[in-house]
Amino acid sequence: MTARGISDVAAELMLILVVLAVGGAFLSYYYVTLTQYERSVGNGYDYLQYLVPMSAWSAGDHVYATFSTGPYGVRLLNVLVNSSPASCNVTVGGVSYKLPADLPAASMGYVSCRWSGPGLVTFVTGSGEVSVYAGP
Repeated sequence: MTARGISDVAAELMLILVVLAVGGAFLSYYYVTLTQYERSVGNGYDYLQYLVPMSAWSAGDHVYATFSTGPYGVRLLNVLVNSSPASCNVTVGGVSYKLPADLPAASMGYVSCRWSGPGLVTFVTGSGEVSVYAGP
């Protein structure tokens, strides 16, 4: 009696299946790693968007604050005065914006909020908050 081995066709098919399984595992690992990297880069972009308060003052029944935006613009979500929502008008480069608003890059603007007396004006953006005191 002679020993019988696996046929050449069956051996080649098994080898092809092993190579495809290893390649598929590698590609899925690569895809997961790349997706995580894209997420981290996307979150980093949020921190490149910023707003810098320049000056602030109060006069009559309004507080005013000027600001500049960074090189990537900024998403301004809200403007608070003394930690309370206030009725504010936002103007950048002569254009009025309704909140929430995507403000253009490298621009100067101002907010005018109905509020009597001095107050702390807080700009709430997609990447955090920044405040400036508006006094007489």
